[in-house]
Formats: sequence, C-alpha cells, structure tokens
Amino acid sequence: MKFSKNWVSPIRTKQMRFNQASMYIVIFKATIKQLDTTYSEMAQKLRNKALSQFNCVKFEACSENGFEIALSYWHSLEDIRHWNKMQNIKLRNA
Repeated sequence: MKFSKNWVSPIRTKQMRFNQASMYIVIFKATIKQLDTTYSEMAQKLRNKALSQFNCVKFEACSENGFEIALSYWHSLEDIRHWNKMQNIKLRNA
C-alpha cells in the first residue's frame, strides 16, 4: 500500500471561528492506488489516533475515483504539528 506524500503533509491549514472559538482546519489530499480493506484500515487507524491521542476535534473524509480529501479540525497549531511529525516518522519507518 502506498500513500501519496500529501497524505501526511497538509495542503492548507485555515484558521476559522466556530461558535466564537478559534479552530484550525487541515485539508489533506491522498492519491489512492487501490481503495481496498488495507487502505481503509490504515486510514481509520490514522484518524482514530488523531482523535484519541493528538487532540483532533473532528475528522471527515471523502474518497472517489482514486482520490481522498480529508478535513481535520483542531484547536491549536501545536497539536497539528505534533500529530504530523509523529505520522511522518511512522510512515517513513513503515
């Protein structure tokens, strides 16, 4: 299974306000060679880890025609940087 480099490198981080609270949205883009069980399980593990260990507030994704766009919502840039750093290390060592 191969993830495109964009999977672990956010395309854009946008600061927005929801209910008067400042939030950051990270937009990810992935090229999927084969949307199969292996890909789905790995993507779900990455999402669950972001939500449970790195203070991600919400994670949404849509896959179609070999591409995936994912939005993740965060309260701080520090949490985003920490999560991104840990995922880059793990994927390099995989």
